[in-house]
Amino acid sequence: MENEKLFNIEIPDFIKLLIGAVESEYFILEPCVNLPTKGKDTTTEVLLVPGIDGCGVVFNHLASSIKFSAITLYYSVNDIDAINVISDTVNRLTEHILSKLRNKTTNFVIVGYSFGSIIAIELTRRLEAVNFKSRLVLIDGAPEQIQTMYAHFTSNWSEVDFQIIILSHIMKMYTGEISSEILLELKKCKSWVERYNVFAKHFLAINTTFSPINLKTLCITIYKHLSAIPQYDPSVLPRIKSPIILLKPTIEISHITLEENYGLHK
Repeated sequence: MENEKLFNIEIPDFIKLLIGAVESEYFILEPCVNLPTKGKDTTTEVLLVPGIDGCGVVFNHLASSIKFSAITLYYSVNDIDAINVISDTVNRLTEHILSKLRNKTTNFVIVGYSFGSIIAIELTRRLEAVNFKSRLVLIDGAPEQIQTMYAHFTSNWSEVDFQIIILSHIMKMYTGEISSEILLELKKCKSWVERYNVFAKHFLAINTTFSPINLKTLCITIYKHLSAIPQYDPSVLPRIKSPIILLKPTIEISHITLEENYGLHK
């Protein structure tokens, strides 16, 4: 990426579609949070899996419409050296879910939003393995859809480009812009850690509502989840038995050609 391009950096639709703004106070350590629904039926539990930031607040506006008890899952990443992010996340969430709901229910509706569809599918696979029954609802998300978009937009990126685009998008979401001087500083850095520290210094000087620890959690979570997309290969895993409902947008924004069911029949 040449300096001229850095000064006019464009954030691809793929990044804009996956990453939205969340507030600092929405990052919590508890992985399973009861959603205050109006449902009293505990024979079926709704598990809500948020998007790439792992922040379950995206589902809060649905609470009054859910007729069953529901749990919102939070799955941030704090370890920049984490390798098997998806499997580690699924293992951790499964453990908490089974502990929280022991002897309570055997039926689940698992709702995955966007990138969370990958986590939702793997949670379903894990729960099926211990004889729980599940139904999947995927909101504009499926592994093949996400991987196709990833491959289309990132094929010409270096790792440096990748990191700068992620940090630039986060800066623009919360502060409205990123200067050419900051972009040049980011380009000169030798590692993610050094690059993040430069970014955080400038970000926190402009946006004082984000705590340093939550900003770091947000950036690492998004970076590690995006990095995990090309490594995820569901074709080598057993097929799930649970039925799937896919909810698609009425207007396609990405302009990427996909099968009607986003390849979920596979």
